[in-house]
Amino acid sequence: MKYGAFSVISFIVLSGYVLMLPVAGSENGRLSGSFINYIKRRSRRILPLYYIQRFLVGYSTPFTKKGARG
Repeated sequence: MKYGAFSVISFIVLSGYVLMLPVAGSENGRLSGSFINYIKRRSRRILPLYYIQRFLVGYSTPFTKKGARG
């Protein structure tokens, strides 16, 4: 936990940078499309990996020592 504050600040800075990339790359400084299209694109990118992770963790937990003991 020695570098906790630095890690949080670094995460915030990198997140802001990544979120601004589409805006900076646009011609008029605005995002094209609607909020609904944004949510659809984001869901297609994030939800498959989320469900894969949930499946792997859910089915591997009973095989761990702590999961076997309850």
